[in-house]
Amino acid sequence: MTVAVIGVAGFSLLAEQLEPEDFSELVNAYLVEATAVATAHGGIVDHLAADGLMILFGAPHGDDNPDHAWSAVQATVEMRCRLVDVATACRRRGVAVDLRLRAGVSTGHATIGIFGSELLRTYTAMGSVVSLAARLRTEAAPGQVLCTGATHAVISDR
Repeated sequence: MTVAVIGVAGFSLLAEQLEPEDFSELVNAYLVEATAVATAHGGIVDHLAADGLMILFGAPHGDDNPDHAWSAVQATVEMRCRLVDVATACRRRGVAVDLRLRAGVSTGHATIGIFGSELLRTYTAMGSVVSLAARLRTEAAPGQVLCTGATHAVISDR
């Protein structure tokens, strides 16, 4: 399976510059787009975070779609392009903020299932593949998509 962890550099600054309702509207507009892109490429949105999301490709059965790594990279690059629309909407509102996607993409094995307690349960993936994608996301420069060697090996012939 492949995990993409997406973050948006600049969302925190944007939250400080806009009224909460306006900020929510713009963030939700981007998340609608990002979720549609993920789904169109066969991804499952694992969860939304304050500044992005985590998407699973090839889950729960990675063997059903051997192209999950390529799908993850394509979706991530497309999400980066869709973020331009959000930045344009901000400029129309008179808010000059630099919104850029940063992402980590990792391919490998994970434990996938429903985790939690009686009060809160969630379907998610756990394992080093998730940790690596999250770490790459934090290391990526704004506008950059970083992939693990395993992901690169799978998609290098594309």
